[in-house]
Amino acid sequence: MSICEDQPPISPKELLSPDFLQSLPPELVEPIIADIDSTADLLSLALTCKALYGIIVPFHLHFRKINLNIGVTPLALWYGIIAKPRLSSMFRTFHSHGDPHKEQVFYPSSLVQEGETYLPSTETSPGIADVFLRAISQLTGLVKFNYTTPHGAKWINTSQILWTLSISSPLLAEVYLHPEGVEMPSSELISPPEIYPTLVIFPSLQSLIVDFAYTGDSDMLLCFEILAVGRFPKLQVLHLLEIYNTPNRPPAITVFINSATLPQLLEFMLVTRSNVYSQDMTKQAKADVVYRFLARHPLLESLSVLSSNGEFWQPLFLERDHCPNVSVLSVDGMQRRDDLLATDVITASLAGQLQKLSARIGPRSLSLLGCMNMLKECILHIPYSLPMTFLHSLPISIKRLVVIIHPELILEPPPKGSPFDCIPHLTRLHNLTHVGGFNWDMTFIAGEKKAFLEKLSVLTKLEYIGGWGQHSPFRWIPLQKLKDEFAMENELKLRDVFPWAIPGI
Repeated sequence: MSICEDQPPISPKELLSPDFLQSLPPELVEPIIADIDSTADLLSLALTCKALYGIIVPFHLHFRKINLNIGVTPLALWYGIIAKPRLSSMFRTFHSHGDPHKEQVFYPSSLVQEGETYLPSTETSPGIADVFLRAISQLTGLVKFNYTTPHGAKWINTSQILWTLSISSPLLAEVYLHPEGVEMPSSELISPPEIYPTLVIFPSLQSLIVDFAYTGDSDMLLCFEILAVGRFPKLQVLHLLEIYNTPNRPPAITVFINSATLPQLLEFMLVTRSNVYSQDMTKQAKADVVYRFLARHPLLESLSVLSSNGEFWQPLFLERDHCPNVSVLSVDGMQRRDDLLATDVITASLAGQLQKLSARIGPRSLSLLGCMNMLKECILHIPYSLPMTFLHSLPISIKRLVVIIHPELILEPPPKGSPFDCIPHLTRLHNLTHVGGFNWDMTFIAGEKKAFLEKLSVLTKLEYIGGWGQHSPFRWIPLQKLKDEFAMENELKLRDVFPWAIPGI
């Protein structure tokens, strides 16, 4: 019988007790403390005894989070991170914001001091891009990485950051990349031959969101190479936003959709103003590429794509068998006057399992709406000509509803009638908690709040009314605030209520 079998088991509470920790040798205490991510928990433990205080405060308490504006961060910080790899490996969160007015900055001043003493000892002066990438490679314990740069500032290639994170941060679970400005060249740029599955591995990554609005052509191509051939065994959320150009032939999006295999993918969002398919592909070939992508991702629950003229959706006719677990669907095109309707893409078999929908509808869509008996949230784009009686086709299960009315022709005048015309058709939807759109604006709602409250009083569960300002985007007004005294503070944006919807819709 081993010695271990004679000992009673140690409870988690006893494991973190000061007496137990002090009885252990330092080489065992360090990894236990390193596993504590919460700074509040670290501080509580540090205050229990002098010995633990001496370990936690100088070497752990301030080494869990970096929050900064990368445009004004001292160069010495990056050199300090490079010079102190053991301390740098303790960081769990890296958040770079681009707001010049945001004062929340947090990083250990000791690293800046260390970097200042290290600077004079460097024989050469590498570019800031190379220094930054070397520093990022030392953050081996990261769990969250948010990289947003100030507008117009110089920034590091998105593909180079992804590559660096893949080979240095195995614990990384969330990545958000939103650079704005001018690419900063690095002497360590990767090239396509270096990108293959044995090197590009994100073993713990669960969420990846990349905004390509300011990304150059070659950088974007490398990003899609990484996504197409890299290994992402735990990735559940993938958002690829604001793609303006994919210059290679076939388009990088086609290569990605045709190649990527993300076994745990639950949520996929794509926003592109570039070509999705090769011009020489037939309609059936285009459909087959997407159907094969869906077949490789049977767990997918949310599919949201906004493409120029609805190009992504045009060859598709989705059955339930294509996406058996999809309950959230955004079928959108850049031009609201195009002919792409929900009925062109969604079959009745799929409609019956949808719980959230963003799509354009017309008279031909009413029977399809009648099949959506599980629908709870929807953003509907309708033409001026569609009568408000279409609301009778919606299931009473609806809780959150936005209706956006578009002209069918350029400069088409809005229809005559009152903004209240839709309300008699809404009252049957007694589960509504949020309702908005219908060309309501904040000024009108404020001026007619008494009439609004009276006409909507039958909706006893209603909490918010949504509309636009004269020079502001869509906002939600709490119904209680409308009852008390109309005010513009503390309103919700559209995405606060519909986080699954494509930004900007």
